[in-house]
Amino acid sequence: MPCFNGKTVMITGAAGNLGRATAAAFETTGANLVLVDLCEYALDAAYPSDECHRIKCPLDLMAPNKVEAAVAKAEDRFGQIDVLAAIAGGFHMGETVHSLPGDKWDLMMDLNARTLLNTIAAVVPQMIEHSSGKIVTVGANAARQGMDNMGAYIAAKSAVIRLTETMSLELRGKGVNVNCIMP
Repeated sequence: MPCFNGKTVMITGAAGNLGRATAAAFETTGANLVLVDLCEYALDAAYPSDECHRIKCPLDLMAPNKVEAAVAKAEDRFGQIDVLAAIAGGFHMGETVHSLPGDKWDLMMDLNARTLLNTIAAVVPQMIEHSSGKIVTVGANAARQGMDNMGAYIAAKSAVIRLTETMSLELRGKGVNVNCIMP
């Protein structure tokens, strides 16, 4: 991994398995970390020590004003956010499309797509202003085609993939690189 010494990386879903692995990788390269997750206790369990190059931000990514506040806090402490690792998301399956409860549809769209939209709305303007930034989102190989009893999840992850492709085209000439990984 290249050196990120002095660069700032915001990781949503930082207390989860992929978030912790991402944070550890960036930490070894000298990056400042803005660790975002819903629950403070989960962040404290994942990152028990306080480090000067970390900010733990327990917040609900469904609240745009809280996301904006976390970005402002990170900018005050470290300067611009250089990398956004948009990992936060969720998984649900079990119902057929015709029996899918509305709350499960909303949950998958909120956890996977709306949290991404709220985060990029807070981060991208300053990346454009500085003509510099990298965004990595997390799709899913399952979203490449329909599968039994996974309609809401597949639709939500498909939305993440299409939003990523769209942002890549929109931000290409503005110094912001956007990619999606597909675990």
